[in-house]
Amino acid sequence: MHVDKSNTHVVSIILHVDHDNDEGSEPWPIVIESFDGNTAEVSMESGDMLFYESSKCMHGRPRKFKGRFYSSLFIHYYPADWKGDELIHDTHHRIPPSWNTQTYVSNQVEHLKVIETAMTEPTCKDTWCALNKGTLKFSGPAEVGTYTDASGTHYLDFDWEKRSVENNAPLPVPRDVIDTIAESNADGKLDIQLKTESARGRVLADSDSF
Repeated sequence: MHVDKSNTHVVSIILHVDHDNDEGSEPWPIVIESFDGNTAEVSMESGDMLFYESSKCMHGRPRKFKGRFYSSLFIHYYPADWKGDELIHDTHHRIPPSWNTQTYVSNQVEHLKVIETAMTEPTCKDTWCALNKGTLKFSGPAEVGTYTDASGTHYLDFDWEKRSVENNAPLPVPRDVIDTIAESNADGKLDIQLKTESARGRVLADSDSF
């Protein structure tokens, strides 16, 4: 289990491509420790997409992989004005150099082992004790037009996409402008690059023939 780099991985996405369904293969869930203290296991199917805050939520796949192949794409985002490098520098100097010095061993908590940037609990099955204490299980495939979070499955509001298209519709090119360009072309051929802009001034489309 681990957390990702906070300077680049603020919001992460897993897009699951595919996995085998051969005899003996089993789902290989990603395990995420959520903000509410619950441990979630998410088993994904082809086309499913998972959003999570990977630099804050402990996550990983501690369960042993049983299958022939498993393929996913990973995408990571951070805000344009994110000062991630400063954050890492500050965090580095807040941690005392003796952070990993073992002073005593308690019999009341599970043993935690740090291996480079990852953590395991070797005394528990699948090296993560929370898996043996009950987890929230989510699995795909997700229904088209829905998303699932800790509170359940919800339908997406597609009206925002329609409103976005309407608000960003390209401005029509006046007929007299096209006629003027055509008349000024001596050989009767028209070969121009016309950029249509929305009311917001963003270039939305290019056309090279009329």
